[in-house]
Amino acid sequence: MNPLRVGARASKMSLMQTAPILASLSPAVPTILRPFTEAGGDRTKNRAPLESDGVFSDEIETALLAGEIDVAVHCLKDAPTLDTPGLTMSAYLRRDDIRDCLVTREPGVTLDSLPAGATIATASVRRTAALRIHRPDITVVPLRGPVDTRLRALDDPASRIDALVVATCSMERLGMAHAVADRISPEVICPPLGAAIIAFQTREDDTVTREAISALHDPTTSVEPRPSAWSSDSWGVSAMPRWPGIAARSVTRRE
Repeated sequence: MNPLRVGARASKMSLMQTAPILASLSPAVPTILRPFTEAGGDRTKNRAPLESDGVFSDEIETALLAGEIDVAVHCLKDAPTLDTPGLTMSAYLRRDDIRDCLVTREPGVTLDSLPAGATIATASVRRTAALRIHRPDITVVPLRGPVDTRLRALDDPASRIDALVVATCSMERLGMAHAVADRISPEVICPPLGAAIIAFQTREDDTVTREAISALHDPTTSVEPRPSAWSSDSWGVSAMPRWPGIAARSVTRRE
């Protein structure tokens, strides 16, 4: 049996969330992981804007179309709004907690109890806008990079950052749920469509790979991101308008 070639971003979080996927697949089919480091949003030089469509998926999709890998593992919120011609999302993992969370330098602090003048770091326009509405008395500064890099910045006294807002599922996948100070209600910061969903992308005509990953598919989760297709193809899922009623349907992990 030919090994299943799996492509994923080379960030620490991506590799940690991909590892259990490989473990689940390996009893049925041998797997090979290929990490990718040069997606537009991951480059250290000439980094693509976060609002660019496919900012974290362009490099992996190119390899998938070229037949260099068989399946791409994506955070759905970072994938292009519409399927790239020749490719399709073939399976979705069970959805995790979609809420954003507060990670603080000092323990026991919530978003509402942060002192006036505190500094929160995030590069997300969505989070920045919501924070300025909910807490106009705090300072929001930009900080971009992988979650583990942002966590190191929080620990650095020279950064003068008091807290971060990140995805709860990112902290859980990094094994750092214990560091979450406050899980923020979607009524305060509305999550993006596709939040907390890991999706598997294959070539449209590759029925063998679709069958190999079919046991990972969660039918309920597959329905939840569909409203994203209503948006103009000029927007990536992470940059699309948010509808609280849709995004909040699965606030916590289904037990």
